[in-house]
Amino acid sequence: MENFMDKLEKKFSAQDIIKANSQAEMAEAQRIKKEAEHYRKEIVELRKHAEDYSQQLEQLEELMEASRDYSEEFDRVLSKIDESDSKTHDVGVQIYRNVQAIVDKNREKIEEEIAEINKKMETVLDIVEYKNNAVGPLLIIIGLIALADLTFNVLTIFGII
Repeated sequence: MENFMDKLEKKFSAQDIIKANSQAEMAEAQRIKKEAEHYRKEIVELRKHAEDYSQQLEQLEELMEASRDYSEEFDRVLSKIDESDSKTHDVGVQIYRNVQAIVDKNREKIEEEIAEINKKMETVLDIVEYKNNAVGPLLIIIGLIALADLTFNVLTIFGII
């Protein structure tokens, strides 16, 4: 290796080596300067992007807060709708039961009236069998009047008349 160094010393003087070192250091300093300038530009751009991202993040947080508010309001509305549905169902059930009770009561009255008419008809038929045949038309008229009365009562009960 000394041989190599000796050859280099002969070929290049100390002044040349110092000059070359100096030039290499200057070139390295220039390269570092360019690199530092490049990094400064990137830092400036990163700061700009950081500000943009910060603004976007603030907007996103505002949107998320508004979304939470809307979600809470939506939940309150759904709760009210559920309460309303429950109350509507309860009222509907009450109305159904009331109507059913009225219909059952009226049905019982009608059945009693029909049973009473049947008894009267049987009585009239018995009388007709034992008596004169002239009572037949009278029986038919009475039956028709009783049937008309029954019909009138049924229509009145259901509120048609």
